[in-house]
Amino acid sequence: MLLSTAAVLSAGAAAQPQFQSCLSELRAGAPERGISALDFDRVTQASRWQTVTFEKSQSQPEFTIDWHTYLARAVTPTRIDTGRQLMLTWQTTLSAVAATYNVDPAVVLAIWGIESNYGQSLGDVPVLDAWITRSCSEPHKRLWRENVYSAAKLLIGGVVTQVDFNGSWSGAFGLTQFIPTSFERFARDGDGDGRIDLYGSVPDSLASTANHLALRTRWLRGVPAAVEVRFPARILASMPQGVAELRDTHSRAFSAWAVEGVTRVDGGALPAAPPIPQARAMPFFPEGVRGRAFLVTLNYDALLAYNHSTKYALSVALVASAIDTP
Repeated sequence: MLLSTAAVLSAGAAAQPQFQSCLSELRAGAPERGISALDFDRVTQASRWQTVTFEKSQSQPEFTIDWHTYLARAVTPTRIDTGRQLMLTWQTTLSAVAATYNVDPAVVLAIWGIESNYGQSLGDVPVLDAWITRSCSEPHKRLWRENVYSAAKLLIGGVVTQVDFNGSWSGAFGLTQFIPTSFERFARDGDGDGRIDLYGSVPDSLASTANHLALRTRWLRGVPAAVEVRFPARILASMPQGVAELRDTHSRAFSAWAVEGVTRVDGGALPAAPPIPQARAMPFFPEGVRGRAFLVTLNYDALLAYNHSTKYALSVALVASAIDTP
């Protein structure tokens, strides 16, 4: 049977026999996903328990690093400057992606920058093994199990090769770190060569990422995902203390917040968003109302759908905003 978390605490060589038992159960579920047992055996014959995957899943930086440190590491001048340079380098591609998927180019670049440091940090963990390890250590997570089968299909279909199919500890891969199930649903051929290569093709990666944002949650073009702001003292005094996000009852247009005296954190005017009902902004206080303050929109939720981490989503939003700022 699939392993409980307690059963895999002795990660490493000692976990391999249990890993093989879990792998056998996963093999039994392969045929109903359209994968023959023979093919499943072929792509998993060299699979091994990934200790790094298990250990990092227990101490993810999104949960162990404070907001200030996380944002300082993610939203850096170098990452922003590189994004601006790449905006020029890939201007034609980004214009085509924006026109096709109605997604802001800067946010796609920001995802590329945050996810893999613009291709400098792709990871070296076997993707299929990472998902098998996650599935075996957290059997209640159906998504983990489905990614095992999706990863196997990518190998069986020759979309990726066993030698090159590596990624992060979590099982994400490529320039913008797709997971296998997302590849099946959202990956696109951006350069028109008849194949999708998320490792070597920037156009494929940018188009796939934009398509994910467009289809998964319907990205609102021209609406910032998050803006760091300064609230007047009287507004802060009316906010529930310690609340991180205030939804619905505190949702209003940027223009309405401006009337209330809310500005960008540097004192500048709030952005002008498209005049559509969905372009509403909500207060977000990551560390409580006495800390940094933001207005977030539905596009912030779209970033959460790409990577379900509030710190990640805010980092991408801030990098995108900075890339777009001259």
